[in-house]
Amino acid sequence: MHLYVTARHLELSESLRSHVERHLVQQAVRHAGTRRINRMEVQLYKESEREVRFGCHILLGLEGGHDLNIREEDRDLYESIDRAQKRLIHTLTDERDRVLTENRHPKKYSFPRLGRALDWVRRAH
Repeated sequence: MHLYVTARHLELSESLRSHVERHLVQQAVRHAGTRRINRMEVQLYKESEREVRFGCHILLGLEGGHDLNIREEDRDLYESIDRAQKRLIHTLTDERDRVLTENRHPKKYSFPRLGRALDWVRRAH
């Protein structure tokens, strides 16, 4: 897995980097399931000077060309990272459940079944 951690308009300290690795990278690997993570880009940024808001943007590249984009903002940088972590775990869990459902019930989501349900295909009597 390739990991890119960048900071825009703020300093990327070693404690901040370790916080990102502990809360985002380890959680992503733990909740990815059987899907392999190709790359993870984390960008931390400061929004403006007048009303200071910090943000965390995560781009997670999964195998099969599927990308997940998560962006969270808050008045505290660590809080925005924690909010992004919660959304990352939720999104990866949903993705894992969707893959497991499609693997267990491949005919449930097939085009012929949908066609019959929507009356696109006439049944032979």
